[in-house]
Amino acid sequence: MSNPAAVEYKIGYSNIGYDHFRSEIMLNWLDGEAQSQTIYEGIYDRPPAKVWGAGDRLCVSMQTCARYEDSCTIHIIAYRYDADIKLFSELPAGDNLCLQAKK
Repeated sequence: MSNPAAVEYKIGYSNIGYDHFRSEIMLNWLDGEAQSQTIYEGIYDRPPAKVWGAGDRLCVSMQTCARYEDSCTIHIIAYRYDADIKLFSELPAGDNLCLQAKK
């Protein structure tokens, strides 16, 4: 696996009511030609997702919260680029891979 050229991302974020937000994270990059991929679609709470690079990984962080409570759980997903198929693939134990890189 190798890294693509600069990766641009866009986070689509809209309020769907009941303290929940729909989000979509889309990536665009060049690898011979223009490539694009949606790596996340779902519903979560609190601010929009955060996206950052960590070595050869792309990391995404988001929060989900118990309704009417301030108790939240942070979810972190790590992706690695597979040059053979020209797509980002989710890695198991992403939270550990991304948190180690932030230290």
